[in-house]
Amino acid sequence: MTEETLKQHAQPLPLVPIPDEELEYLSFGSSSIVYVLDEKRVLKQYDHPEEGGITVERQALERLGLHANIIRLLGFSEKGLILERGQGLRRLFRKDGADHIPLDRKIQWLRDAAEGMRHMHDNGTIHADVGCHNWVIVEDRLRIIDFEGCSIDGGHPAACYQWFNTKVRVPEINRQSDIFAFGCAIYEVMTGRFPHQELADSEDRGKRSVQLYAENQATPWRT
Repeated sequence: MTEETLKQHAQPLPLVPIPDEELEYLSFGSSSIVYVLDEKRVLKQYDHPEEGGITVERQALERLGLHANIIRLLGFSEKGLILERGQGLRRLFRKDGADHIPLDRKIQWLRDAAEGMRHMHDNGTIHADVGCHNWVIVEDRLRIIDFEGCSIDGGHPAACYQWFNTKVRVPEINRQSDIFAFGCAIYEVMTGRFPHQELADSEDRGKRSVQLYAENQATPWRT
């Protein structure tokens, strides 16, 4: 970690009081719910904080610091973490359609994601769940979110990719697997559809996956 990155964490973050009134729901993950605080901030509340997700995410965000392509940790509360608010990229595609987004803007977003990933990897952090579902837009720039399941300094990750080679039953989490998932996200950004989306709701998707492997049409993430 660079000296500059360390300096960015020298200032302690505030304990933020949460209003008693019911908060507006924004989204949810496998082990957390995100609520709106205001136009700039959200509260990420963890279902089972004793399992360590909040600790891992806090450690990762404190380590990664104020990077242009990493979501910003703004403070803490008794209920969770206070994070910067952004617009979910996948939700944006579903609302407006990817075809309406200029190509140069898509390319800029992908460059942002690549820079964020490089910063993570250079600082010993493997995301373990790279994808458009964990990318948000803040002031027209892309930032990476959701670090509660990441691997820090080779630690065991609690997350798993949305897209990976299921032929490898327990995929190894490393830089290469992050990059493979990034490649799948590139496809989604450019087309508005995730890989093999036509099979997502198919009752035979498992059988079809086996067939693709048998026909050598499924590309493994190991290179």
